[in-house]
Amino acid sequence: MLEELPPPAQRFFSYLSDVPRWGNDKVINFFGKKEDIIDIASYIELPNHRRYYMSFDLDYEGSALVWEDEYLPKPTITIINNENSHSTLHYELTTPVLLHTRGRESRFSYKAIRYYNSVREGLRIRMNGDK
Repeated sequence: MLEELPPPAQRFFSYLSDVPRWGNDKVINFFGKKEDIIDIASYIELPNHRRYYMSFDLDYEGSALVWEDEYLPKPTITIINNENSHSTLHYELTTPVLLHTRGRESRFSYKAIRYYNSVREGLRIRMNGDK
């Protein structure tokens, strides 16, 4: 299955945890192997200790092309809900941002985290996305 996907989708799939939390109807209360749930889950929790993507949930019709209207860079991955034309845009980062996690020793930069959060918030506001 993974070999059939285009390279950006392969990288996104490998970014997911091996056993992520997932669910439907915005209720995330199940665990499962990513290979088994990728086709059935409406929502999959992204890893919370590293950021390889900036993701934006856009809950309005025709939102998949907001990046063109606002003269923003093209997203790496666009996921469109066929029922209501809402979308999720994912921008892949060339350098991942590691976040501080309690109880783990890791090298992270507060400046990088602040910069990431500022850029993400600016894009979110410009695209009228969910917090």
